Amino acid sequence: MTGAPGSRTPVVVLGATPWHAQWRRRQHLFSQLARLRPVYHLDPPVPPRHLGRGTVMLSSRAAVREGCRRDPSGVRVLSGPLGFPGERFASGMRRLNARMQRHWIARCLCLLSRQQGVRRPILVCYDALLHPLPGEGVVAQRLFDLIDDYPARTPQCALRTVLEHRTQALAAASDLTLVTNDHLAARVRASARRIEYLPHGVDPDCFHPQADRGTSFAPLRTLPGIKAVYHGTLDQKLDEEILTALLQAGITLLLAGERAWSARTLARLRRAGDLRDFGALDRSRAAALVAAADVGILPYRAFAGCEGAEVLKRLEFFAAGLPVVASDIPPCRRHAEELILAAGPADFVAGVRRAATEATSDASSELPGEVPGKDGGRERRLAIARRNTWEQRARELDGWLVP
Repeated sequence: MTGAPGSRTPVVVLGATPWHAQWRRRQHLFSQLARLRPVYHLDPPVPPRHLGRGTVMLSSRAAVREGCRRDPSGVRVLSGPLGFPGERFASGMRRLNARMQRHWIARCLCLLSRQQGVRRPILVCYDALLHPLPGEGVVAQRLFDLIDDYPARTPQCALRTVLEHRTQALAAASDLTLVTNDHLAARVRASARRIEYLPHGVDPDCFHPQADRGTSFAPLRTLPGIKAVYHGTLDQKLDEEILTALLQAGITLLLAGERAWSARTLARLRRAGDLRDFGALDRSRAAALVAAADVGILPYRAFAGCEGAEVLKRLEFFAAGLPVVASDIPPCRRHAEELILAAGPADFVAGVRRAATEATSDASSELPGEVPGKDGGRERRLAIARRNTWEQRARELDGWLVP
């Protein structure tokens, strides 16, 4: 470690989604950084319907005084105020919630300073709509973690224009802008003060080939046929034609994650074959599901703004030793040497069958020191995961932050 957590400048993360939602880059990265320095996470405004789910709650001054809610990772979580029911890209609601969140951030910084001794923290922002952020004298350093090309992905023209303007303005106002790929770097190169690359990572202590042992997912290993797994948000980025083709070919689909599909879409897929939908899983159960499968899949369509996207799940599949078949689109093409790319449903089915055959061959014949082929090689995949851990990413980030 570079220093005891209590002796270093605290980090305050301005969440775009609640901390206890589906785990994404923020949770992975800052749960590791919390081992190096104090980390606070300010949740965004909470739609009323989320309160009944038991995963979020409204915060109060008392919660701040008591040190917020300490997550098992060590991150101190302060849930947001009651907000509007804005969906992922709903223009008016998103802007109203962002305005509320800016007031919430200012109030929390004052409370944290008075009651927790958090003065001049490092501020990390994900949502460009939160710009302008607090200025000089209030924070020690401002970071913009730019992980997607949100203006390009936004269908509403008015909101897209606002997001483009504020993305550039936030990059210009931030001391450091983090990006995951060259496309995002090019988007803000003219405005950003400083750009650093911080790709995604994986937690091999959680995702590993034996993660399913002793869990309810272990019996899935004995299912006949090929088992292909995907975990993440189940939404329109996934190619329904590919999923249908896999099911009709007799491949069992193991799916998990927050579901944005309509009931009609899910019913169509169920009619096509053996689909097993496990709903939203916590990190350890998602790792267990992945370990029980034969092949990881990234069945994406070429959605708007995909050039700036980065695939997080591939490393989690690799950490479990799985071969990965992916759609031939820009975010997957960047890792073409590591993946089996497929152009269309029939090609995807063929790729999954080939991957499953080679994975079986790897498990029975791969020897220490053997140089595996491009599409095979369990040890090669495990080595890629070991070289790209969230712990390593957190240490890189810690080196860029003020002491």
